[in-house]
Amino acid sequence: MDEEKELLTALVHAVEENNAELINKYKYESLFYGFGLISIVTNFIALTNYGIKFDFGFELLKKGTKLYRIRKYEPNVDFNDPSQWSYNPKRSKNRGNLEGEAALYLGTTEDVCILETHIKEGESYVLGEYEVKEDIKLGGFLHSEDKNNLSWTKAAMVLNAFLIAPSRCDKNEALFNLLDETFKGLTLDQIKVKDIENPNLPLKFGVANKRTKYYDLTNQLLKPIKEKYEYGITYSSCYIPLGTVGIRCSDRNIVLYDHGINKIKFIKSQIKTHNKQFTDIKMMRVLIETFSDSKK
Repeated sequence: MDEEKELLTALVHAVEENNAELINKYKYESLFYGFGLISIVTNFIALTNYGIKFDFGFELLKKGTKLYRIRKYEPNVDFNDPSQWSYNPKRSKNRGNLEGEAALYLGTTEDVCILETHIKEGESYVLGEYEVKEDIKLGGFLHSEDKNNLSWTKAAMVLNAFLIAPSRCDKNEALFNLLDETFKGLTLDQIKVKDIENPNLPLKFGVANKRTKYYDLTNQLLKPIKEKYEYGITYSSCYIPLGTVGIRCSDRNIVLYDHGINKIKFIKSQIKTHNKQFTDIKMMRVLIETFSDSKK
């Protein structure tokens, strides 16, 4: 504990002296001050509010890249109308946007969109396809600034895992019945360092986080990232969470803001039926069974 206080004191002094070299030396280690992995989340928010800047790099989304979105099929909607594929007109708060903030949520593949929208086997849906008109820089926690910095790597994995944790809502009731049964009585302070490299970490965060203002926290996490990368954010899916354990994965989520939305165009839509042998619940069962603590 004394060593942790000394580390924070050294970081504060470095900030007061505007010593960039010492700030970079201490800031990532300071994220681990406290108890359990949730401390990394709260420390990140506190330190960024204090004015300390973190940069976890960016992904370049190249011109010509295809992006996707899924909507539930409705017989009386003209899905060929491009206006049907704009961002949510209500601008309601979500994982990566504040109330009133325009945000368009997309996926890099059709499969990740099926999982994120909870499409059931045999259910009809409409797949929208977009194309990137010019290169876009996307922020997030998945991109290396210094791969030799172990504290950076672990912090990035934890922050991304918290960001992508499933959230409790009506459409997730079946999912949380499974998760609550699997991780009975789990609390945030019980999530430890040993969990960092487990793909189940986002699921544990989802179960243990009882707060009703989860999206308030995710937006606080993303605030400094959005200030640097105003076009948009990319992050893993909790159903395919490979990015959160340092593995590059083609199935990712993307949220674009005003400047980013202007850099893509809607191409076409297609009415389809989900006939693939996977659903959100099936994918969760695979994750739980494959990476449960008992299997380590």
